[in-house]
Amino acid sequence: MRTLCRSLTLVAGACALLASAFAADAAKPWDHGRLKVDPTGRMLIHEDGHPFFWMGDSCWEFVHRSTREEVDRYLADRAEKRFNVIQAVAVAEFGALEVPNAYGHLPFEKTPVYPSGDMGVPRVRPGENDDYWDHVSYIVDRAAAHGIYVCYVVTWATHITPATAVDEHNAQAFGSFIGRSMKDKPNVIYMLGCDRNAERDGVDYRLVWRLMAQGVREADPNHLMSFLLQYFDARHWFGEERWLDFDMIQYRGPDTSWDPLNLVSASYAKQPAMPIINVECNLDGAPHYHGGNFVGADLCRREFYWYVFSGAFGHTYGHLSLITWWNVNRPYNIWFTKPTMSWHEALDSDGAREKKFARNLMESRPLIGRTPDPSLIAYGYTEKIDHLEACRGDGYAYVYTPTAKNFVVNMGRISGDEVRAWWFDPRTGVATEIGTFPNRGSRTFDAPGEPRLGNDWILVLDDVSRNYPPPGSEDHPQTMPSAAAKREAVRAVGPAPAVNPPTPGSELVVNGGFENGATAWILNGAELAADPQAGAPGGHRPTGWSGGAALVMKQAAWKTAEQRIAAVPKTRYTVSGQLRSEACTAPVGIVAIFVDELGREVGRRLVSPAVHGTTAYRRYTVDVITPSNTRFIDVRLYSGDGGTGQVFFDEIGVVAVAESPPAPPSSIPQLRRVR
Repeated sequence: MRTLCRSLTLVAGACALLASAFAADAAKPWDHGRLKVDPTGRMLIHEDGHPFFWMGDSCWEFVHRSTREEVDRYLADRAEKRFNVIQAVAVAEFGALEVPNAYGHLPFEKTPVYPSGDMGVPRVRPGENDDYWDHVSYIVDRAAAHGIYVCYVVTWATHITPATAVDEHNAQAFGSFIGRSMKDKPNVIYMLGCDRNAERDGVDYRLVWRLMAQGVREADPNHLMSFLLQYFDARHWFGEERWLDFDMIQYRGPDTSWDPLNLVSASYAKQPAMPIINVECNLDGAPHYHGGNFVGADLCRREFYWYVFSGAFGHTYGHLSLITWWNVNRPYNIWFTKPTMSWHEALDSDGAREKKFARNLMESRPLIGRTPDPSLIAYGYTEKIDHLEACRGDGYAYVYTPTAKNFVVNMGRISGDEVRAWWFDPRTGVATEIGTFPNRGSRTFDAPGEPRLGNDWILVLDDVSRNYPPPGSEDHPQTMPSAAAKREAVRAVGPAPAVNPPTPGSELVVNGGFENGATAWILNGAELAADPQAGAPGGHRPTGWSGGAALVMKQAAWKTAEQRIAAVPKTRYTVSGQLRSEACTAPVGIVAIFVDELGREVGRRLVSPAVHGTTAYRRYTVDVITPSNTRFIDVRLYSGDGGTGQVFFDEIGVVAVAESPPAPPSSIPQLRRVR
């Protein structure tokens, strides 16, 4: 048996070396130049403008506990599954200061002030495999051979909070050592922090982190750097400090509902824009962080598509057995649940295997210019477990459904007279063409299979004239969008509004009484009608209205009417409308939706009750103050599906009242970002 196991190990090692040999000859991402933040502040690109989609894998304890043979096996597998980033910690959480690595080496010298190890004095010996840091370099170099970036976590935050090996006296020296050792390697991205907030137990550790960042940046100004906290984005603690190149979060959402916080969306909405990514979600193979079932591939898929379609420039997957680098024959003490399988068994989990399909989908359409767009969803939006998430880009749109429940899409949000629709299966990577449809009005889409959690799909809509390949096709070239494409993207959102505040009292809705037919309105199932109550003696219609026309929606299916108006941030508006219903049994109403310059919903306010049950016209009015990133107000009239009866709308208006008073300055000074 020992001979057989040894033979299998040799075969696996030989295969890994063969794969490495092929990988060494393949093109590498950094052939496009070093990574930087793109001009929009939404994603990472290379120096030649080629976009970079981060498909990461967490292996926190990898550096401390792996052998070189294990390194080669792991990296070959991750390259085959199209991961292009691994997240590994130089000074790991569990025993890194006291327990030697697989070759008997500790990272630091012990000093009287730091008896566990002084991070300001790394233990370095001559030779290629004679100290802890040689193994770190080996990992980074082997990752480079496979075209993989190492998101290099310089130290787990527990060694700082509280200080055991580093504080304000040696943090800069340690950062400088890290920068000098990595500056000539093409595939490094720095991560500070990790799993702890910058303030803990009443102690503010930001000075220590700033000094460490300064040491890294002074020694290596050419690689990107970010900071990872618990349940906050990096800007929560560090604002726009110059060393912080992009934003990241660690957030594990609930497994029984949509993530109501969605910190990706919260960071995306901040100004100035900064790329955002969730680098630690719920861990595959682990008990759910908030209690409940073990995490599986279905939750890993939901988190990928919810967060990426919300605006993240990439995503990181993690498996409990891999982040702990667990070997059942070499267990060690950890504070949370012990893994149920060894790391090498976890390599082929469904959650990891499916990430190849996810990256293929994202890269099969232009990455540059992709933006979240909830307004694509006309009906079916919820904040429950069946939450839909949508985004669009240069001539395409994606809508993710976690349950295959049917939904209605607002067409016309992307370029083209016609769109080609596809269903993309995130479990298999296979795309199935649905058909070609006019790019106007609205359309209902019903995903394959019965509605249930885990039967998730991605609807893909393509501008037919772009002639895109099937979604998920590999090796689709990523190019900068043309000037025409940029203009088309602006057209899909609408022209930028004037920056001057509107005149108080001015009416902004065009044709709010529907006397000019459907002019300025987008109708989805709604009809123009002469209100039978108009002008009748003793009728319910108030005097002084614009005429006898109205908009009617007959219940049975979801119907809407919508008009987009330019708006000014932090300004007070009065939104109003008249409606009456005739035996309506499904919800009806008027809602004001605030939209930013990229077409993303940033808030909403109900103008009328969700259910209206009177045959008399009733006027509803609400005062709103637009959020700071508002560029438009979408006035939406709606009637729900599955009901009976009909509802009439009339005299819809939005009036500018006055500019709201400026917000008080923050008590925390913000450092302005300089490029």
